[in-house]
Amino acid sequence: MRIGVRSLAVLPILMALGCAHHHVGPPLSDNERQAASGDDAIGRIHDGMTTNEVTAALGPPTGWDAHVTGLAFVPFSAFMGGTHETTCYFRGRGRVIFLNPGPFQLPRVIRVEPDPGERG
Repeated sequence: MRIGVRSLAVLPILMALGCAHHHVGPPLSDNERQAASGDDAIGRIHDGMTTNEVTAALGPPTGWDAHVTGLAFVPFSAFMGGTHETTCYFRGRGRVIFLNPGPFQLPRVIRVEPDPGERG
């Protein structure tokens, strides 16, 4: 019965992580929209890149959001990885989604969503 009580104690924490909120900034100005249209840096981002490589190419994100995946609820999945995703928002460029591959490893890009209208 003690295992059930421990599981119930962790449940609110996991629920809070899964309900993270992304702050949406104001609409892009004409200058920002024009600068973003000539920038193809997000086109150079590809699957497998680390957070450090993406930050070097695009600069720091203007916003981010994190949530747990379904694997977070599988016993011993912390050792397998894939338990949470992080979305980085780049104002006027788009979104880059990272997946945590496992313990002691940097998150890697799994998806890139170019969006010149991203409000970050």
